[in-house]
Amino acid sequence: TTAAVSFFKKSTFYNQSNLSYKNKAFLTLAEISYQQKKYKNAYSFYDSLQLPDSTLGDISKIMERKSALVQIVKHINIIEREDSLQSIAALSPADRDAFLKKLSKKLQKERGVKDEDFVSGNSASDYFNTKNQSSDIFSNNETKGDWYFYNTSLKSKGFNEFKRTWGKRENVDNWRRVSGSDQNLITSSQRNNQNSGNPKSGLLTGDSDPLSPSANGVSDAGVSGPLEDINFQNDISVQGLLANVPLTKPLMDSSNKKVAISLFQLGKNYQNLLEDFNEAINTYEKSLNRFPDSLHNGELYMNLFYCYNKIGNSAKADYYKNLLLKKFSGSKFTQYVVHPERFNPSKKDTAATRRYDDIYNLFIEGKFDQAIKEKHNADSLFGINYWSPQLLYIESVYYIHQRQDSLAIKTLKEVISQYPTSPLREKAAIMIDVLGRRDSIENYLTNLHVERIKEDSQIVVFDDTRLSQNIVRQSGDTSVQHKIQPVVAEKAVLNPDKKLPPPVSNATFTFDPNIPQYVMMVLNKVDPVYSSEAGNAFTRYNREKYYSLNLQVIKDTLDKERTLLIFSQFENADAAIKYRDRIKKDAASEISWLPADKYTFYIISNTNLELLKENKKLTDYIDVLDKKYPGKF
Repeated sequence: TTAAVSFFKKSTFYNQSNLSYKNKAFLTLAEISYQQKKYKNAYSFYDSLQLPDSTLGDISKIMERKSALVQIVKHINIIEREDSLQSIAALSPADRDAFLKKLSKKLQKERGVKDEDFVSGNSASDYFNTKNQSSDIFSNNETKGDWYFYNTSLKSKGFNEFKRTWGKRENVDNWRRVSGSDQNLITSSQRNNQNSGNPKSGLLTGDSDPLSPSANGVSDAGVSGPLEDINFQNDISVQGLLANVPLTKPLMDSSNKKVAISLFQLGKNYQNLLEDFNEAINTYEKSLNRFPDSLHNGELYMNLFYCYNKIGNSAKADYYKNLLLKKFSGSKFTQYVVHPERFNPSKKDTAATRRYDDIYNLFIEGKFDQAIKEKHNADSLFGINYWSPQLLYIESVYYIHQRQDSLAIKTLKEVISQYPTSPLREKAAIMIDVLGRRDSIENYLTNLHVERIKEDSQIVVFDDTRLSQNIVRQSGDTSVQHKIQPVVAEKAVLNPDKKLPPPVSNATFTFDPNIPQYVMMVLNKVDPVYSSEAGNAFTRYNREKYYSLNLQVIKDTLDKERTLLIFSQFENADAAIKYRDRIKKDAASEISWLPADKYTFYIISNTNLELLKENKKLTDYIDVLDKKYPGKF
């Protein structure tokens, strides 16, 4: 692998024209570095890819990994920089001064700045005006007929000579470089200054150019791109470098705070972005060792518990679980450990589900004050994972009934944000829109003057047999008089196959399938607020699905616990049953907020409806339906 990396790097250096091969080399280098957990190098190679390129495969996956590595490398750089500065601060004054002088000279050389440039102000214009000319790179070219740009050896020599003298420069016009700040000369020098090595050895571990092969052909790639939160070091004099060193307690505390935050966030990024649980554990453990008080309200213990579970180390997981329970018993992160199923919101705790079902029924049955109180208690214990869109929706309907529109809108927005795939999402959006115009709608309806259209007058046909007989007698023309023969009705002969089904009856009700029928919905222990809302939902449903039938939904009452919704009217039992089967199927989506065990659908004639409202014997009526349609109701 080491030899392969070396050849891939050389390929990227010498390949100046074939974009596809260059991208393949960078992509392979990035994947190798990623597998070796050299995440800084991996990001550098991913960042070197030139997009779009169809030969790279799935670009979205590359961009996803690159964006994750941006967050990883950012915090690695912060930690490395602060650690280096703290190491410099720990040196003796003499050693520190010697190290900073050496570092300053190295940075000056890399940027092409001389000592006298500091004296004259180090301006870009002065620098370029006084810069000596470089040596003639063509003077040693003894090969005749070989143009410079075709000679690979000369090109490499010229590249190295230019870089040695001038440093690595961006490809911009000279007037831009001269008019700009002398600190904008090169981007790579920023990286060198931001990544200092062990100050005691006096060596820098800054990353070098990934495109330039070293003497042995192999060098680690640096991180490029504007991902660091660390400012570029403008003043590279000894005094300028010393200003960043945390020599006072406030500066040291600030530096430690940066490291503590970055260590914890780096561990979370390993855990959540890369799912590298071993690296996350190592980072969390470093944070614990260096900053034992930075526990983030128990989140650090919870994350260690989670990561150790992921790698199968249950002993260590239990250890951090016990620490979390002992030191942060009231933290929300403790609840996540006590209820581990919360890492998978699709799985519900049985006790929590049962409790929210009870709260749900309290709302439906109209026990609002008790329901609100129980819901707040349950939410504080179980969190939002156990809220259902149905529960939120019926809670909003209650607030609407109480004219607490702001609370209703807030609750409906939670339906939309937390349950984007729920069928109630669209209904919640419509409800929010209507609530926003509630005053204007109510004012319009209040001021609306409706006049009933006058009914057509009834035409009365006067029929008097005495008058007609008198007219005949007075005509005097007996020739037109005929004896009127009485009409004798013939006995109708019914086709046995065409006979209408006979009525069925029991001791209380008689059911005739040939007469007009209603569809009847019986709601059991449903507050009037929600039975009215169900009626509104089915009115909209009929308007959309059965607009040509002009179906009406009438609310009625059977007793104090049972409410009726009457859908009228159908010509016979067959037509009513057809509609009943359709609406029973669609009710699950039209009134999804109402539990299915709270309602049932039947068919009933007007005579039987009046009798049922009088005697309340619904069981007897269902019995007569079962006689006619076994198992249907």
